[in-house]
Amino acid sequence: MELVAELFRNFMVVTKLANTVFVDTSVLLSALLSTRGASFNLLGNISFNFFINEYVLFEARDVISKKLYRYTNESNLFATIGSVPLHILANPPRKTLKQYEKFVELTDTPIVASARAYTDILITLDKGILSANGKISGLRICTPGDLLVEQRAV
Repeated sequence: MELVAELFRNFMVVTKLANTVFVDTSVLLSALLSTRGASFNLLGNISFNFFINEYVLFEARDVISKKLYRYTNESNLFATIGSVPLHILANPPRKTLKQYEKFVELTDTPIVASARAYTDILITLDKGILSANGKISGLRICTPGDLLVEQRAV
Protein backbone atom coordinates (compact mmCIF):
# COMPACT_ATOMS: atom_id res chain seq x y z
CA MET A 1 0.00 0.00 0.00
CA GLU A 2 2.82 2.40 0.84
CA LEU A 3 4.49 1.77 -2.53
CA VAL A 4 1.26 2.51 -4.39
CA ALA A 5 0.77 5.70 -2.36
CA GLU A 6 4.35 6.77 -3.09
CA LEU A 7 3.97 6.11 -6.83
CA PHE A 8 0.70 8.07 -6.87
CA ARG A 9 2.29 10.91 -4.89
CA ASN A 10 5.14 11.09 -7.43
CA PHE A 11 2.65 11.03 -10.33
CA MET A 12 0.63 13.86 -8.79
CA VAL A 13 3.71 16.02 -8.22
CA VAL A 14 4.84 15.64 -11.82
CA THR A 15 1.42 15.86 -13.47
CA LYS A 16 -0.87 17.87 -11.23
CA LEU A 17 -4.33 17.19 -12.60
CA ALA A 18 -6.73 19.97 -13.53
CA ASN A 19 -9.74 20.69 -11.34
CA THR A 20 -8.40 18.79 -8.35
CA VAL A 21 -10.36 19.24 -5.13
CA PHE A 22 -9.48 18.05 -1.64
CA VAL A 23 -12.55 17.19 0.43
CA ASP A 24 -12.47 18.01 4.14
CA THR A 25 -14.18 15.72 6.65
CA SER A 26 -16.94 18.26 7.26
CA VAL A 27 -17.95 18.18 3.59
CA LEU A 28 -17.79 14.40 3.36
CA LEU A 29 -20.02 13.98 6.42
CA SER A 30 -22.41 16.69 5.24
CA ALA A 31 -22.82 14.87 1.91
CA LEU A 32 -23.59 11.66 3.80
CA LEU A 33 -26.27 13.31 5.90
CA SER A 34 -28.12 15.33 3.25
CA THR A 35 -28.83 14.68 -0.41
CA ARG A 36 -30.04 18.26 -0.88
CA GLY A 37 -27.05 20.29 0.21
CA ALA A 38 -24.14 21.78 -1.68
CA SER A 39 -21.72 19.15 -0.36
CA PHE A 40 -23.74 16.30 -1.87
CA ASN A 41 -24.34 18.16 -5.13
CA LEU A 42 -20.68 19.11 -5.57
CA LEU A 43 -19.46 15.56 -5.02
CA GLY A 44 -21.71 14.50 -7.89
CA ASN A 45 -20.00 16.96 -10.26
CA ILE A 46 -17.90 14.96 -12.73
CA SER A 47 -15.83 17.95 -13.82
CA PHE A 48 -13.70 17.65 -10.67
CA ASN A 49 -11.23 15.06 -9.39
CA PHE A 50 -11.84 14.59 -5.66
CA PHE A 51 -9.29 13.56 -3.06
CA ILE A 52 -9.13 12.80 0.65
CA ASN A 53 -6.27 11.43 2.72
CA GLU A 54 -6.09 8.67 5.30
CA TYR A 55 -6.52 11.26 8.05
CA VAL A 56 -9.89 12.43 6.66
CA LEU A 57 -11.02 8.80 6.32
CA PHE A 58 -10.05 8.04 9.93
CA GLU A 59 -11.67 11.25 11.19
CA ALA A 60 -14.92 10.54 9.30
CA ARG A 61 -15.08 6.97 10.64
CA ASP A 62 -14.42 8.24 14.17
CA VAL A 63 -17.17 10.91 14.01
CA ILE A 64 -19.66 8.42 12.56
CA SER A 65 -18.98 5.85 15.29
CA LYS A 66 -19.12 8.37 18.15
CA LYS A 67 -21.65 11.01 17.08
CA LEU A 68 -23.52 10.12 13.90
CA TYR A 69 -24.18 6.39 14.32
CA ARG A 70 -27.94 7.05 14.53
CA TYR A 71 -27.96 8.76 11.13
CA THR A 72 -25.40 6.96 8.98
CA ASN A 73 -22.78 4.23 9.13
CA GLU A 74 -19.43 3.20 7.69
CA SER A 75 -21.10 1.29 4.87
CA ASN A 76 -22.64 4.53 3.62
CA LEU A 77 -19.27 6.26 3.97
CA PHE A 78 -17.49 3.67 1.85
CA ALA A 79 -20.32 3.60 -0.69
CA THR A 80 -19.97 7.37 -1.07
CA ILE A 81 -16.19 7.13 -1.44
CA GLY A 82 -16.61 4.51 -4.16
CA SER A 83 -19.40 6.22 -6.04
CA VAL A 84 -17.93 9.74 -6.22
CA PRO A 85 -15.08 8.47 -6.63
CA LEU A 86 -12.83 9.90 -3.97
CA HIS A 87 -9.14 9.11 -4.37
CA ILE A 88 -7.47 8.34 -1.04
CA LEU A 89 -3.96 9.74 -0.52
CA ALA A 90 -1.42 8.70 2.07
CA ASN A 91 -1.05 11.13 4.96
CA PRO A 92 1.59 13.83 4.46
CA PRO A 93 4.94 13.39 6.21
CA ARG A 94 4.94 14.88 9.72
CA LYS A 95 7.82 17.20 8.85
CA THR A 96 5.58 19.04 6.34
CA LEU A 97 2.83 19.80 8.87
CA LYS A 98 4.62 22.43 10.94
CA GLN A 99 4.57 25.03 8.15
CA TYR A 100 0.75 25.10 8.26
CA GLU A 101 0.37 25.56 12.03
CA LYS A 102 0.38 29.35 11.66
CA PHE A 103 -2.69 29.16 9.39
CA VAL A 104 -4.91 26.45 10.94
CA GLU A 105 -5.30 24.42 14.12
CA LEU A 106 -2.78 21.63 14.64
CA THR A 107 -5.45 18.98 14.04
CA ASP A 108 -6.21 20.45 10.60
CA THR A 109 -2.62 20.55 9.34
CA PRO A 110 -2.73 17.07 7.70
CA ILE A 111 -5.75 18.21 5.67
CA VAL A 112 -4.17 21.48 4.53
CA ALA A 113 -0.79 19.85 3.81
CA SER A 114 -2.32 17.19 1.57
CA ALA A 115 -4.60 19.69 -0.12
CA ARG A 116 -1.67 22.00 -0.87
CA ALA A 117 0.55 19.17 -2.14
CA TYR A 118 -1.94 17.46 -4.46
CA THR A 119 -4.84 19.73 -5.33
CA ASP A 120 -5.80 23.25 -6.35
CA ILE A 121 -8.85 23.66 -4.12
CA LEU A 122 -9.77 22.61 -0.58
CA ILE A 123 -13.49 22.49 0.16
CA THR A 124 -14.54 22.70 3.78
CA LEU A 125 -17.28 23.87 6.10
CA ASP A 126 -14.77 24.47 8.91
CA LYS A 127 -14.54 28.21 9.65
CA GLY A 128 -11.03 27.87 11.02
CA ILE A 129 -9.77 26.34 7.79
CA LEU A 130 -11.81 28.78 5.68
CA SER A 131 -10.05 31.68 7.42
CA ALA A 132 -6.76 30.48 5.89
CA ASN A 133 -7.97 31.18 2.33
CA GLY A 134 -5.55 33.49 0.55
CA LYS A 135 -2.79 32.84 3.08
CA ILE A 136 -1.40 29.60 1.60
CA SER A 137 0.21 30.01 -1.78
CA GLY A 138 -1.22 27.78 -4.50
CA LEU A 139 -4.29 26.67 -2.56
CA ARG A 140 -7.79 28.06 -2.74
CA ILE A 141 -10.02 27.27 0.24
CA CYS A 142 -13.79 27.62 -0.09
CA THR A 143 -17.14 26.06 0.76
CA PRO A 144 -18.89 23.59 -1.54
CA GLY A 145 -21.60 26.19 -2.14
CA ASP A 146 -19.07 28.79 -3.28
CA LEU A 147 -17.49 26.35 -5.71
CA LEU A 148 -20.87 25.31 -7.12
CA VAL A 149 -21.90 28.94 -7.68
CA GLU A 150 -18.61 29.62 -9.43
CA GLN A 151 -18.94 26.46 -11.56
CA ARG A 152 -22.45 27.43 -12.67
CA ALA A 153 -21.30 30.93 -13.64
CA VAL A 154 -18.72 29.55 -16.07
